[in-house]
Amino acid sequence: MKFVINRETLLPVLQGLSGVVERRPKMESLNNVLWRIDDKGLLLTTSDADVELSCRIEQNFSKATKFLVGARKLLDICRSLPEETDMEFHLREQKVMINAARSHFRLLCYPCEDFPLMSAGSGVQEFRIDAQHIHRMIAGTQFSMANQDVRYYLNGLLLEVRSDGLSLVATDGHRLAYSEEISERDWSEQRQIIIPRKGVSELSRILSGADGEIGFQIGANHIQLDTGDALFISKLIDGQYPDYRRVIPEVSQTLLSVNREDLRQSLIRVSTLDPDRRRGVELNLGAGSLGLHYKSPENEEVSVEMDVQYEGEAVRTGFNAQYLLDVLSVIEDEQVHVSLRDAESSCLISGSEDKHSRYVIMPLHL
Repeated sequence: MKFVINRETLLPVLQGLSGVVERRPKMESLNNVLWRIDDKGLLLTTSDADVELSCRIEQNFSKATKFLVGARKLLDICRSLPEETDMEFHLREQKVMINAARSHFRLLCYPCEDFPLMSAGSGVQEFRIDAQHIHRMIAGTQFSMANQDVRYYLNGLLLEVRSDGLSLVATDGHRLAYSEEISERDWSEQRQIIIPRKGVSELSRILSGADGEIGFQIGANHIQLDTGDALFISKLIDGQYPDYRRVIPEVSQTLLSVNREDLRQSLIRVSTLDPDRRRGVELNLGAGSLGLHYKSPENEEVSVEMDVQYEGEAVRTGFNAQYLLDVLSVIEDEQVHVSLRDAESSCLISGSEDKHSRYVIMPLHL
């Protein structure tokens, strides 16, 4: 069989698929990309056995076929070719020959049966949601996921289907991010699933380029997303997510209201002596003012004062500066509200206009 694909058509697809391929995969066949050609066009698939991603290329082919070939080798070949180059593929005797730009490549094909394809599984629940809306929800929560925590259920993002909408929750035990969508549509079956970190990362990347409503399918062990151009499947983390509602404090009667960008710049300034931002920044809150202070182990110090709207009792506490900056980077409102009961309590942060996202950060003992 022989066919031609332009480099500019194939390259972005291979680049998107390559993020799924592991450097040291669980199975040798997972080093490859599966090509499936039929009357609908070309479907390219990569997998790491936990996350699977397929992308479609609409093109007419003379006949149906499928083959399995090295993913990174093929990507490197595409990258090395000049722009707008036509790539001529020949399939012959378990090999694929590529002729392009007066260059000739011969790659080994592997048995397609060795490539483990995934499915959404049984007990499928389906719903549709605006792609950019769910993308913003993921972007506003995924930074709080744990990374290689022994509590494996924290190394992912909780998606909760409720009777009145959807919630996304992420926590690493020191901070928590929550975002919800309230809807009048019938969400039918209520359930909770945990999407693993890599699945969340790929899902966010796919959604960033999607428009309009997209379809989700939730099975017993998998979640599936179809944007029309891409088909994404991820295994789910098997575990019981903690009751996150218990750690979201009630809004206190005295709120700190501050300009988001002013606070962000002040935190960056006070963190200059702690480039890794791993230690705590002291916050001194009083009527109409907020003081930020940091003292390094070498006794170097920095202090920043700023005007805020606050009329409660004086509070001296400390928080991880990077955690605060992470929250401020995803809130889009000009003003942020910070609810803080006392020096020992977690703070609750939200945008002044956004009523559907909340952020909790535990204090540090300075």
